[in-house]
Amino acid sequence: MDPLADESEGSPGADAFSPLALVVVGEDDGVVVRRLRAARPDAVVTGLGPVDAATVAHASATAHLVLGIGEVSAGAWCDAVIAEGDEDGLSRFLARAAEVEERRRARRLPPDTPPILESWSPRWAVDAARLGARIAAAFDGVPVRVDHIGSTAVPGLRAKPIIDLQVGVRDLADADAAEQRLGDAGFVNVQRIVPGAPGVSRDNARTGGDPDEWSRRLFASVDARARAIVHVRRVGASNWRYALLFRDWLRADPEARDEYAALKTALASAHRGDRDFDDYARAKDHWFDRAQGEMEAWARVTGWVPGGRGA
Repeated sequence: MDPLADESEGSPGADAFSPLALVVVGEDDGVVVRRLRAARPDAVVTGLGPVDAATVAHASATAHLVLGIGEVSAGAWCDAVIAEGDEDGLSRFLARAAEVEERRRARRLPPDTPPILESWSPRWAVDAARLGARIAAAFDGVPVRVDHIGSTAVPGLRAKPIIDLQVGVRDLADADAAEQRLGDAGFVNVQRIVPGAPGVSRDNARTGGDPDEWSRRLFASVDARARAIVHVRRVGASNWRYALLFRDWLRADPEARDEYAALKTALASAHRGDRDFDDYARAKDHWFDRAQGEMEAWARVTGWVPGGRGA
């Protein structure tokens, strides 16, 4: 990570980590910046005074956490916004930074949670854009396409508050080459932690054909307050297309969306005592299999093709 204030750091080596990068939007070298530097002498803390949204977006993409102070016009690019003089808010941000840094260096994910659904929030699209920019930056100039997919990308659909992002690459080797930089940015290779979890290295094939069409890489965020799952798939592969088709079909068909919501609600209730959501995920497979025909029929009737602007 390479925030605006320090461009002297080189790229981290195979076993190295860049310093924790914190950005404060709303002051150049004020009280909060000085407090963060005193509390985190190991971190690179950058203060940004009055700047345009593009500058904040760039800083966010190359930082681990961004804190906005007061009325911040580019708050969408901040991980947290607190009022001036908010001591409790600053303490929470420092605690969050400590957790992120500990997990990032340990390559450890936040604790598992049961499948708890929340009402859809427009904030999820904002979070997806901010996290997606950081993921794209970790590919270090390699062309990628980042799309917000899954339930949090479908307005009106209840979902677990976990952002699903699909990264389209020309070859999965691009993801393997970016693994260290993704880890440095706070996105851990899940296969190295729970190789037996469903769908870690290969999606469940829905349409048959070449098994390689369903291969992928899976990463996840170390930040418990911005949980995200990063699905890396080859652009044009069957699983890349499926994720976009499923999202767009549910966006366009309220009846299908509501049917899926009812299933998710019932399964979440049935699995509310689980320590994680693996069995919840497996239990949805039969619905996906049945919905496949309806999705493809919708695609034929509407002329849908993948490759439109990511959302």
